[in-house]
Order: sequence, then C-alpha cells, then structure tokens
Amino acid sequence: MIRKVSFAFLFFLSACPLPLSDGAHAQGLTTPKPGLVVAFDRQLLRREQSIKATIWVSNDSEKTLSSSQINIASPSFLEWHDQSPDGKVVTLPLQLGPLPLHKSHSVVLFATLKDTFDVGDFNLLFIVPYTWQAGRSQQESVVWVEKSIKVDIFGTDNVLGVPLVFASFVLPGLFWLITMRLIFKVPFAQTPEKDDKLIFSVMVSAMIIATATFIRHWRDWPLLENFSLNSQVGPEKLFYLMLVGVALGVAWGSVYRFLRFWQTREALRLEKERRIDINDDDATLLNKILLLNPAYNGTPVMVCLKNGCKYSGFHYAVTSQTVYLVGAFKVEKENLAETTQETILHEGLFDSDGNLIQEASKLRGSLEIITQLEGKVNVDSRDFIGQVIESDHFITDMKYLSWKVEEISAVVPYWARKGKLLEFV
Repeated sequence: MIRKVSFAFLFFLSACPLPLSDGAHAQGLTTPKPGLVVAFDRQLLRREQSIKATIWVSNDSEKTLSSSQINIASPSFLEWHDQSPDGKVVTLPLQLGPLPLHKSHSVVLFATLKDTFDVGDFNLLFIVPYTWQAGRSQQESVVWVEKSIKVDIFGTDNVLGVPLVFASFVLPGLFWLITMRLIFKVPFAQTPEKDDKLIFSVMVSAMIIATATFIRHWRDWPLLENFSLNSQVGPEKLFYLMLVGVALGVAWGSVYRFLRFWQTREALRLEKERRIDINDDDATLLNKILLLNPAYNGTPVMVCLKNGCKYSGFHYAVTSQTVYLVGAFKVEKENLAETTQETILHEGLFDSDGNLIQEASKLRGSLEIITQLEGKVNVDSRDFIGQVIESDHFITDMKYLSWKVEEISAVVPYWARKGKLLEFV
C-alpha cells in the first residue's frame, strides 16, 4: 500500500509543473545579442559616385539565431546595389537566414544617388531583426547601428575657409582673361570692371567645364577627369585648371593676334590700292574716294588745318596717314548710249526729279554699269577745291588736295557751298 501511495504521489508531482528557480528562469530567457558592424569607405556622396558599405553580423552568443535579416532606413533618393555600383538593386529587407553559434555573415552593398536627390547631412540606420528559439516559443529582438553621410554636388574642400569649388568656377576663366589682357592686349579683356571680370570669369569657366564634360561622354581621356564636377577639388586640380586657363588664353590670344595681323595687312593692301595718286584720272579718283569713305550723303565739307587754313570740297576720306579732299565730277549724258541711260534709270539710281541719288553705293553703281556696258566711263571735273578765307570763298584749279593726318584739326560740313559730288549733265 505504501508503494502504491508513493507511486501515485510521484505521478502527481510529475504531472504538476513546478516553478523554476530564478536562476533557471533567467537562463532560459537570456536574450542573445549578435554583433553588428558597418563600415563605409567614404562619407561624402556625389552624383555618379557611390559609397561602399561593408556589413558584418556575428553571433557571439550561446544560442543559434533561427533567422536574421538586414534592413536600412535611408533617404528615398538612395539606391542600394549588390557587390558593385552597377550591381542589381537590392530589395530590402535583405534575408540572411539562420546564424549558428560563433558564426558571422558579411554583406557588401553600394549606395548610389537617384536622378533627383537632396543635398546635406543624413543619418542611415542599419537594423538587424533576428529570432531565436526559447523552449517552445520563438523570441524576437533587433540590433542597430547609426551611420551618417554627406550628400554634396561639388565638394567641401576649402583653403583659408574659402570653398575650392567656387575657385574652380573662377580660376580657369580668370587666368584666361589675364592672359588675354596682359600678353596679347585684347581690347575686350582690358575694359571689364572688377565685378564684370568675376562674372565673365565664371561664364568662361562654366563653358570650359561644360565643353570638357561633353567631350568626356565621347572620349575617356584621363586629363578630362579634372573637369568633372564629381572629382575632388584640391590645390593640385586648381593648379591644373589655372594652367588650362593660361593655355586657352594663349590659344585665343594667338588667334586674335593672327586675325589682327591679317586684317592690318589687308587694310594696308587696300589702302595702297586705293591711295590717290596725282596721275589718277577723274574716274579713278572718284571711285577711290568713294571706296575710302563710303559714308557720303551729298553734304559738302570743309577741312580745317591746324595752321588756320580752310579748304572746301564735296567729299573727303581719311586713311592711316593721309586726309584727302576732292571737288565735284560730272558725266555727260550725250556721251552715253540710250541703253546705258535706260539701264541706270531702271536700276533705281535716280530720284523722282531725275537727279542721280547722292549715296556712295548709288554713285559707284552707276559707274560700274557704264563700265560694264561701254567698257569705259568718261568722268570729268565739274568743280574744284575751294579755299575759305574768313567769309570769302575762292575756287582753285585743283581737283583734289591731301594732307598728313597730324596737320588736320577738323573736318566739318560746309553748307555755304552748293553742288553734288557727281552729276549727269
């Protein structure tokens, strides 16, 4: 009987759960805490760049983690790629699976910017939720690490507190302008004021960088990397940009000097061809004066010399060394064929009163028509140079006069004299 009671009592004890001691309870519900380490290869992120994030999750506890995953709380303009910046976009959370005792998982992700992004400092939260088995129940917990990055467009380097990125948008154009101004004496580089020079330098620098950026899409030249907005701005890069500004200034200045040389030589050649000579006939003299100064509008002029002498005429021209003054000329209609006169009339060279329009282009046009149709144009002097002495006017026998430029004090309209440079009579 005693044996039966003992057996029944033992059976009762085995069927009734007894509370565990505090130590046993604590041991059964101890929370394992995996290690989480996140390392960035850089803190600054720009367009077309990436940040490499290496993530280690280790289980140093005495319990096996039945599941684990990685989630990242980051701005919406960040994309995470697997293994490389060009790798596939990772869908978060990233499942790691079970993590046995004293084992670890490592993941390499690359953060890149989407087309539209914000600029500034941002915090990223790397979260690892995990589960483990405690008796018959599954427990959950998380570990996390917070990291910060800076999203920028150009860079944050500075010298003496001045951001180098601003200098990179000024120095190439500024040294281009200085080279054009000091070495080649280009006129437009001499005139800008201080503020205008800064604006002009920024505009030129922006065009240089934009051109280099465009070329980089077609040619992968290492030198063009210095013009990338994403490359780090430093003293070495700025020195290179200054050299580029000087080199472009030399190139542009050389082109300017060549063009000036060619223009000067061409002007001297034309001036030599159009130089009025004492042996020129009247037609040649008239054509040359109209070529030298095409701004004729029918107004007689007076040339005032520094010695006080004054001379009147019907047109003038100024070259680099000489001032010319001519009288008036005529073409006799009776010497022209009727077809020639009709052609000149139909070309619109006469006004409503039947007088030849006193404009350089019209006068030369009439002479060209006559030359084309008749082979030669007969032009005669109609009125000569006049000398003005006080209020009196004396006609000389000279069809033209010339002086050195330094002898002239002024050339002014002279309304007292009537007549036209060329007339058909």
